[in-house]
Amino acid sequence: LRRDMALSVLELLSHDRSQTFTHPSPYEVLVGLYTTNLSEEEIAEKGYKKPSSTDLAPLLGESGALGGKNCRIASMMALAGIASEFPKLIKGNPLIENRIWMNS
Repeated sequence: LRRDMALSVLELLSHDRSQTFTHPSPYEVLVGLYTTNLSEEEIAEKGYKKPSSTDLAPLLGESGALGGKNCRIASMMALAGIASEFPKLIKGNPLIENRIWMNS
């Protein structure tokens, strides 16, 4: 479900009209799909699952980190949120590191 929702938001971001959406913006929605703003104890307690590699695929592909300007910005914002909440998920993954390096 997370993957499909991310693909939909990235598709919206590929159009100029996406900038007219506010409260929440498409950027905030994409970040919210991957982050919880909960402590590690609360995440474990509530059974929240960390994003899988399948969930991350839209952020790393042509509709995300390799896409248009808005899609790249949103993908980097989502990856930053993931990195702060699940650092082990980002570290050591060469594909994620490559996409971040390409967009910095």
